[in-house]
Amino acid sequence: MFFPSFCTAQPAPVFWGGMHTWLRNASLPNSRSIRVNADMRLGKSRSSFFWVSADRFLILPTGETLPVAGSALNVKTSGIGLPITAFSFALLTCVASAAVRYVDANGSNPTPPYSDWATAATNIQDAVDAAMSGDDILVTNGIYSAGGRAIDGGTSNRVAVTKPITIQSVNGPAVSVIQGYQLPGTITGEGAIRCVYLSNGAVVSGFTLTNGATRGFTGSGSNNNGGGVWCESTSEIVSNCVIIGNRSSELGGGVYGGTLNNCTIISNNAVGAGGGAGYGTLSNCTLIGNSARALGGGTYRATLDNCTLTENSARSGGGAYSGTLVSCILTNNYAKLDGGGAFDCTLNNCLLVHNTSNPMDGIAGGAELAH
Repeated sequence: MFFPSFCTAQPAPVFWGGMHTWLRNASLPNSRSIRVNADMRLGKSRSSFFWVSADRFLILPTGETLPVAGSALNVKTSGIGLPITAFSFALLTCVASAAVRYVDANGSNPTPPYSDWATAATNIQDAVDAAMSGDDILVTNGIYSAGGRAIDGGTSNRVAVTKPITIQSVNGPAVSVIQGYQLPGTITGEGAIRCVYLSNGAVVSGFTLTNGATRGFTGSGSNNNGGGVWCESTSEIVSNCVIIGNRSSELGGGVYGGTLNNCTIISNNAVGAGGGAGYGTLSNCTLIGNSARALGGGTYRATLDNCTLTENSARSGGGAYSGTLVSCILTNNYAKLDGGGAFDCTLNNCLLVHNTSNPMDGIAGGAELAH
């Protein structure tokens, strides 16, 4: 049996991405074709598998139909015809290697699909648009401060990612910057631009994310939350980033949601809660000098592991408000009312040093200690 280089025979049953099941122990009528969908990539286009007769199957672009009479191979030239043993139906798993797209702010010949440095995109969004699920985008040094993409009519984003791809800087956050836009005077409001929007398991790594902001307070959370980064869930990952100087009109001045690893979150502000981060999971992160007008200067309703919170401030819960902290250090945080270090939190194996609240307006403490 012959298979193209990107296919390997597998025993039945096989699932593609947990979504589609292959046919097994069945005979195909010679008078018609049977289509089995698979969300795989063949070259530059998504493809589907079509079983077309007792001894042949084809791979054709998704959505095309293939009339087949008997075992005759009446197919379009773009199809790939492969023989199989009659009625044995060996099953295939085809794995297409992830493509790499390139971005260079100083590039001189941006040409889709941006498959090398010579044809690199000059802004990240163009490469995102050209990418397919599973692709990697490599971004070299530069300040990326052009363009904007709104999702569902919401806050505009310098980079909006709605597919499972990875955006990685080449040389780290010191030289790779995604810069949003803050309105003069009000900072948030119509026309403000967030740095990054992530959904569907997207990953961003190795950037400074700065000067982002959300629209003024509206009914939609994605409009109001996450001045630097908005994540749909904890399936989106932000790693090795510096998130600095962003603002939201409600929750998560720096970041809302997501899973953050090895990030530094500095001097972000939320009008509502979670100056540094709102919700989400943070591991090995440092939060310094973030503030919220109401609750959780550092974090709000987040889960933290091995993080350091220093000099954050809010009305209640200067360091953290209503979350779970494990093996964290909270120092020099301030609350106008309750819980200079933490308020309404569960703390496990944490160290709290020199956290304060205003003795005239409230009480200190406010941490629920697990151990």
